[in-house]
Amino acid sequence: MPLRELHLLREPIVECLRTGERPSWEIEETLAQQFNLTRAERALMHERSGTAVWTNDVAWGLSRLVQEEVIRGFKKQWSPDGKMRGVYRLLSQG
Repeated sequence: MPLRELHLLREPIVECLRTGERPSWEIEETLAQQFNLTRAERALMHERSGTAVWTNDVAWGLSRLVQEEVIRGFKKQWSPDGKMRGVYRLLSQG
């Protein structure tokens, strides 16, 4: 059940980052486990873009939190799938 309601990702992302900086693929994995997503659900692809729906949903959640100045993407790192992806951290622990 990919989360098309992106507001549901806000608090789980913040909680995931309370322990320190994390790359986006680790955030995706942690949240997928938390939301009990199946492999099939995680494998769903957008028809037009060809990107994974789950990866896209988490990326939008991260982007919104960056815009709200709750978190910051502060560097890029190679992911296990060979793509350059963001690493994020909370701006404050409040």
